[in-house]
Amino acid sequence: ERGTVSSVSGSSVVVKAADGTTWSWDLVSNTVVRQGHKKAPASALADGQRVFIGGPMSGSARDARLVLIRPAAKAGSSSGSAGGAGSASGS
Repeated sequence: ERGTVSSVSGSSVVVKAADGTTWSWDLVSNTVVRQGHKKAPASALADGQRVFIGGPMSGSARDARLVLIRPAAKAGSSSGSAGGAGSASGS
């Protein structure tokens, strides 16, 4: 799930996706949290952070196995890409 951390409480984190879907994830003993290409403690998670989180689901339980804390969006930047291959003139 990609989204924004709505809340962090003890061993769980609630993430809200862009489409409004909200899921609660359990932080388990083998959850790996990464920030800036480095391993980080679960305590690095905070409200408002953009994250990618994934792991197995069993019924309504979701065990977070990997949490990637994404960089904050830069002011004035868009999420799409401009230009790209073929934009340079050739001879």
